[in-house]
Amino acid sequence: MRFFGIIGSLSLFLSVALGAFGAHALRDQLSERMREVFETAVRYQMIHSITILIAGILVNRGAFF
Repeated sequence: MRFFGIIGSLSLFLSVALGAFGAHALRDQLSERMREVFETAVRYQMIHSITILIAGILVNRGAFF
């Protein structure tokens, strides 16, 4: 659980930081289409991060192995 918790938390932090960076620093640097692509990538990162955290919780509860 500890491994999944650390990796999931770091990944979630990174997705939030990248989302904020994209929303503020890249607002005028990217075209509308590239902003959509960036937002989709950050959204996928966040979903995968949450999934890693859930997997860690399930492993800790003995749902796997």
